[in-house]
Amino acid sequence: MAWPLPDPHRILENSAVRLVPADAAAHGAGLYKAASLETNGEDLFVYHPAAGPFGDQARFLAYLEAKLARPAELTYTVFGRRWDEIVGAVTLMNLRADHGTVEVGAIWYTKKAQRTEVNTNTMALLFAYVFDELGYRRLEWKCNNENEASKRAALRLGFQYEGLFRQHFWDKGKNRDTAWYSIIDGDWPGVKAQIATLIQRP
Repeated sequence: MAWPLPDPHRILENSAVRLVPADAAAHGAGLYKAASLETNGEDLFVYHPAAGPFGDQARFLAYLEAKLARPAELTYTVFGRRWDEIVGAVTLMNLRADHGTVEVGAIWYTKKAQRTEVNTNTMALLFAYVFDELGYRRLEWKCNNENEASKRAALRLGFQYEGLFRQHFWDKGKNRDTAWYSIIDGDWPGVKAQIATLIQRP
């Protein structure tokens, strides 16, 4: 059995966000502005393997183009409707259509969009696409074990903690331990209701 791959032309949207398959030519400048040290005053990519900080557009575009060329990944540019501009990106990665599994990762938002409605709505759209439309069996979330905000977000969104991969890989001059989380298809109805409640909160 094989599951369908995500449609590389499909746009996902609701009243808060619009997720458009990323295009370096169309979105590169906007993504760089949202990601840059100048805009944020800090490195948004401190926990992203082999990425950032981005202080110049050429370096960011090289990163983006390499990322978009990877097989088994589909990156979305996230537009925040509140600002009517690009506010970040998210990737469906480690796609295994032969097993019906995928990871949501490489998530980042410009500082002003953090701790707003953006992430919850982005994840609601992606999770519904993965489970309701593609029919996948398993959705994964992995993060640096030092990234407390990411670990809290995973649990808030209904993921279950599966364990710690110690010294998972070497990154930025040190060992990285990776925390693993998942939602499986049997969890999805309850998680879907949980996320709907989060979206409805003021």
